[in-house]
Amino acid sequence: MPRKPNPNLQEFVGRATRWVHCGDASAANLREIGKRFNIHDHDLHEVLPALQHSKCIVRPGYLFLVLIFPLFDREKGITRETELDVFMTRHALVTVNHGNELHEIPELLDTMSNAARRELVLSQMPAEVIINLIDGIYKSLYPLLVQHTRDIDAVEAVLFNEYERTSTIKKILMLKTSNGRARKALQNHKNTLLTFRASLPLFESADQKHEHLGNLVNRTVDLWNTLESQRESIDYIHTTNETLLSYRINEIMKTLTIFSVIVFPLTLVAAVFGMNTTYGMPFVNNPNGFWYILLMMFGGALVMLGIFKSKKWL
Repeated sequence: MPRKPNPNLQEFVGRATRWVHCGDASAANLREIGKRFNIHDHDLHEVLPALQHSKCIVRPGYLFLVLIFPLFDREKGITRETELDVFMTRHALVTVNHGNELHEIPELLDTMSNAARRELVLSQMPAEVIINLIDGIYKSLYPLLVQHTRDIDAVEAVLFNEYERTSTIKKILMLKTSNGRARKALQNHKNTLLTFRASLPLFESADQKHEHLGNLVNRTVDLWNTLESQRESIDYIHTTNETLLSYRINEIMKTLTIFSVIVFPLTLVAAVFGMNTTYGMPFVNNPNGFWYILLMMFGGALVMLGIFKSKKWL
């Protein structure tokens, strides 16, 4: 009985490469991939969610490549990660991206409906196909990083006027979190691609050249340097904002302390004359006693105010 095609596995055949893509990393789909391409169960298990770390491993008969990419959600203002898993043999390429979250993959799948375009892409060796796909993903990150830089500049522009606002603090923390997740996703890409480049002679002829792969490694360095620069800017903004908030809190505490000390003589005099000791208490029987007591209270407050002025605390 012929094997029924799996609708979750899209397969395209060209002159040099057979490409199979899986957008649903379920156990059943991965088992079928494992049987068809003789992939080790341990590697298939690592494809299952949750996220792994970027790496390149050479197995007997195939190469296993894992790359983690950041996904920027502009509407929610958050960054999360998605995983691209690649199994590469001499003439076949298997890619797995759960949920097809990387937009470049659906775009490439759409081009496969055109026979001329499909042949153009799959007439290349598997390594060149995956290199071009990864390069497209890297290129898509640049506009997002530019927007991220603009968000940083926007927060910095209003920092000294709106540092107390909850919205400003929230934006700073969101920028800090997004940058941290993006760096976490891309931190090992350079070493992974260098390992990938060193492993290619095992799966291709010696005369096969991938000059574009060197540019790909340079892109990882460029992206990482951009993220590091953004991290420094965000840390500076965060530190500045905390300093401004701390200064503001100190000013408030200083004002409250001065106010309480100035009011202290009033409270003290009121407490003394509030004692239930009728005999011997001055001004008790004096018709102007109330005004004398008020004069003492305000006099004490003025003395304390003069002390603060002389000390330049006000």
